[in-house]
Amino acid sequence: MGIGQMLKIACAGVIASVAVASAAGAQQGGDYGTYGGAYLDWLSPLAISSYEWPFKHGPISVIAPGANGAVQTYTLVPCQDGAAVCSGSAIGAVSVDGLTTVVSGLYGRTFYLGMGGHGVIDAGGVQSVLAWDTQGNGPNR
Repeated sequence: MGIGQMLKIACAGVIASVAVASAAGAQQGGDYGTYGGAYLDWLSPLAISSYEWPFKHGPISVIAPGANGAVQTYTLVPCQDGAAVCSGSAIGAVSVDGLTTVVSGLYGRTFYLGMGGHGVIDAGGVQSVLAWDTQGNGPNR
């Protein structure tokens, strides 16, 4: 089998997956049109079902460069019925700006969490990339 045939088969598989995801989204009847005020028609329903969203399944772990380039880890736990994010006894603010979940007031940093496990951390005006993932198995994970 040549590369052209393999690409055709792969494309057919992707198209079939998109059709199944679209049908599943339509059958579930979920309203995935907006998130944080951003219009998501271009994402629904495939991206919604494909990407992990911050705090969708509970606490998250964040890894990012810290002082002197050392790797730091942070734990962010939704609390107060999702109105805040906690770490130990500290309570931080959480908001959604477009497709970004913003957590501030913890660890002296601001976390800009994008869907799919990426984001940016701001420590006193110094920004670095971060990676995040849901801790443990979480429900429905």
